[in-house]
Amino acid sequence: MRKNQIFSELNRVLLITLIIISTIAGSCSTDAEKKEYGELIPKDDFISILVDVYISDGLLTVPKIHTLYTSIDSVATFDQIVKLNGYSREAMDNTIRYYFVKKPKKLVEIYDQVLAVLSEMESRILEEAPPLVDKTQVDLWTGEKFFSYPDPTGKDTVNFSFVLSDPGIYSLIYSVRQFPDDQTLNARTTAYTTHADSAESGKRSYLKTYDFIKDGQKHTYAVIVRINTPLSLNGSLYDYENNPDEWGKHAVLDSVYLINYSIQK
Repeated sequence: MRKNQIFSELNRVLLITLIIISTIAGSCSTDAEKKEYGELIPKDDFISILVDVYISDGLLTVPKIHTLYTSIDSVATFDQIVKLNGYSREAMDNTIRYYFVKKPKKLVEIYDQVLAVLSEMESRILEEAPPLVDKTQVDLWTGEKFFSYPDPTGKDTVNFSFVLSDPGIYSLIYSVRQFPDDQTLNARTTAYTTHADSAESGKRSYLKTYDFIKDGQKHTYAVIVRINTPLSLNGSLYDYENNPDEWGKHAVLDSVYLINYSIQK
């Protein structure tokens, strides 16, 4: 994630935080009100809480986590983060009002420090984590790697069929950016295996996939299958439950790879 993208996302999360606070209490405008801040959270702890808020917001965009916790709203998540850091919701409200009213420049500096912490964390993770696909691995995907919808030409197909001959763990990796105005219903990847010699008529074993997140952001998905004997992997990268016209679709799929991690160049 580039630094300006982190900054954009951070601003969005912090704006949501301020909106949550504003629904609970109005801004302090009089001298009497300014004296009633009560308990304030120390700056370093305040920064840690804001970092946690950003990370939790990002985690909820991960398809599997998003599916498991769709019933949890942002207010409940915010309250839990504050509590886990050892402070009350009232103390957090007081602290944000204090900086917002009395020291707005300090609040901007705090946001910059939050951004710096997140950037440092990102750099450390990128240094330590191996890439999903590295140069030593063989890409078995032979189709197009980029799809954009609407596609009035209808030339690009997201359907796929591959015979997986070698035993091992296979991973179909791809990125999807589905926009909020996309009119497809429960869009996701459909993937299933059959015996290699009966791809069309054989019994289908469907693989676990997740609904795409329709927020206009780029998300990476993976379909994983372990095989011991040759199987055919079939399906569609962009499947859905309704039948919108072509101009009702609005999504971009790219960076498609099919990897057997036991096969290297």
